[in-house]
Amino acid sequence: MPGYGISGDSGSTAVAEPRWATRWGALALDATSAGGSKLGRAESFSSKRKAEKAAITDCRSRGGQNCKIAHAYYDQCVAVAWGDARPAIVSAENTQVASQMALQKCNGTDAHCDMYYTGCSYPERVQ
Repeated sequence: MPGYGISGDSGSTAVAEPRWATRWGALALDATSAGGSKLGRAESFSSKRKAEKAAITDCRSRGGQNCKIAHAYYDQCVAVAWGDARPAIVSAENTQVASQMALQKCNGTDAHCDMYYTGCSYPERVQ
């Protein structure tokens, strides 16, 4: 019928695609601390710089004095397996895969490896 609707318009409105914001995580390590190594961690930050700063702060709050960034990651998970000598840190799509990979990496270079930490920084939907 003339005058009704727009030519080719089916009457439906377009649905906006979801938008996602990247989220960063970081780990800071002080392997020189008396009384054992110290690990600081940060998850779900909007930038790499913010995540790294938070990880260093967390490391220091746990008694670390020579904290340095050991690993930064985004939109995924991280796992830390620790053996007798040092940590093995791996990022992957989820904690299960990251944990398996970290243990495998640790066992390849160290003895008495065990899972120490897992965490995720998944993207957040903003629209």
